[in-house]
Amino acid sequence: MNVNDSVQVYRGYVETYDWLVAIIRELPETEFTLVPIGRVSREKKRTVDMLREDTSFKLVSRLESDLKRDLRETIEWGTSTAEPLSVAYNNLWMSWHAEYNSDDLDRFLRYTRFEEMLDVIRTKLSASDQVLATACSYLKARYNSFRHWYAHGRTVKSAPYIPPPAGIAPHCEIVARAVIARPGR
Repeated sequence: MNVNDSVQVYRGYVETYDWLVAIIRELPETEFTLVPIGRVSREKKRTVDMLREDTSFKLVSRLESDLKRDLRETIEWGTSTAEPLSVAYNNLWMSWHAEYNSDDLDRFLRYTRFEEMLDVIRTKLSASDQVLATACSYLKARYNSFRHWYAHGRTVKSAPYIPPPAGIAPHCEIVARAVIARPGR
């Protein structure tokens, strides 16, 4: 797994979002033939908000996917080093294995929460890296409420604060670079 590929995807999401927002905002009101003239600006804002929610969710979901892939590779390949995150991942796997008496790695990955992985990363890698600790905390705090709302309450509840994709992407990059490109992996 190459960290630069993941970073390019994060940046691609942000660039596409910015490009689409610019197009939506520049569209003349006459392009909205089915919307009454007085509601066009409101519909543009609503469309941009939905695009922001979707893109932000994609960014963090991609990071979760990258972290789970790293977790899978670490467990499947084993580790002969004392690299702290690999040891912590293996300990997480062994404790799950002992508790559920199962060798099903796919099931383990399905039940391992993103927040739990961020906690492990923060405790094992951020001892000397305050930027990484901040990024993990930021993603955990933002993603937890946002993900729950996005999955269960979009139609009935008001949205929690959802940062723009350009605000989330740097934190995703920091965590991805620390985990995927870690020395001794």
